[in-house]
Amino acid sequence: MVYLRYISIFALGLLLSSSCNDGTARRCGEDQGFQAHVIKIKYGTSFGYCVGYCWKQLVIDSDNIEFQKMSREENEPVNCERDITCTEWVPLATNIDPNDFFALAETIGCPDCADGGAEWLEIQTPTSKHKVTFEYMSPPTEISGYVTNLRELMKTFDNCN
Repeated sequence: MVYLRYISIFALGLLLSSSCNDGTARRCGEDQGFQAHVIKIKYGTSFGYCVGYCWKQLVIDSDNIEFQKMSREENEPVNCERDITCTEWVPLATNIDPNDFFALAETIGCPDCADGGAEWLEIQTPTSKHKVTFEYMSPPTEISGYVTNLRELMKTFDNCN
């Protein structure tokens, strides 16, 4: 009888652990028809000549957001990570048309000329990825609203040390 109880508890635990979390994409509505054409997003800024952390990047997928920053000096690289919510992921995964984005040139303007800074956006789909680098605070009109949202998201990591 004790043996049967242990088997029942084990089976119940196994069932619960496999059904609780099928991944963020399923939690975010995949089972109701949500399909993300975007599977990973990288957004960042850099400055050629500066003091402190001159390079910052967000790496975003359906599971989490990772913030990274590096310095040209002796400062240690910094990484902070947190889970992404569905209200954050779904718009990021759907509010950009990969075909329009992939049609943009890889370099637009003169990023970081005269130390004006550079920004970049990289979108990865299940079959390919494309990176666009542009002058700091001057995104192409096709992605300006999207970049504005990523800038706001990056600000949430201002206290990451």
